[in-house]
Amino acid sequence: MPVTLPWVLRRALWAVLLLFGGLAAQAQHHSPAPASTDRPGTHGMLVFGTTRVFASHLPMFHGPHHYQVVLELTLSDSAKAVYQASWQQFPGETVYTLEPEQFVLPEMVRQPRPFRATLYRGHFERGGTPIARQITVRIKQVLYFEQLNPKARPKPAVLLVGQGFEQFLLHRIAGRPDFDQVVQLREQARVGLRAWTEPLLQLFYTKAAKQPLQAGQDLLLRPAAGGEVSARRVTRSLYLEHDDLR
Repeated sequence: MPVTLPWVLRRALWAVLLLFGGLAAQAQHHSPAPASTDRPGTHGMLVFGTTRVFASHLPMFHGPHHYQVVLELTLSDSAKAVYQASWQQFPGETVYTLEPEQFVLPEMVRQPRPFRATLYRGHFERGGTPIARQITVRIKQVLYFEQLNPKARPKPAVLLVGQGFEQFLLHRIAGRPDFDQVVQLREQARVGLRAWTEPLLQLFYTKAAKQPLQAGQDLLLRPAAGGEVSARRVTRSLYLEHDDLR
């Protein structure tokens, strides 16, 4: 017979989950952003996630766009409502992008400040539709920052982003040529305490990262920090780009 927790205990448990989730999210994988001589640029970003809103900088191998950056964002209530409604209305559209005001990306990462941007359904440079103009965007957390090196040849790896029911894998960009990809993972039928207290971004090694991931693909992921191998299944690819990283 299922046990129903009293309302007070349910609220207390939820508070504990949020507390541990926040503490775990503090240790993320990124190198400190150095002082930069980059010129200001328009740093377009892929936006994904509807419970928590994440952004992945759309990179190239030349300045000032030669950075892989993953952020957790805070949108205004009205902008987030429009974004979530668009996901519901257009379930087949997986690409949402931000066209922000110009800034120096490493400086924004090192000292985040609110910035203005237009949110698009689709790619903002490829015929996307503006759905929220001149919104204020705040960086809640910098989850990953790495300057790209065209000659680098690190181990094939992916970045696991998210907690609980909503998780994503991002291709960790290596040397030139490469590709940029974000995929969504299968929602777990049961989500235990561990799934809510893991860091918001984790680095995993997998040979599967040598090629773009496919819907329905099963993965075995080995944590870069050590620990048990975990299994995940890709539900769909949200974004895949080759040309910008050739």
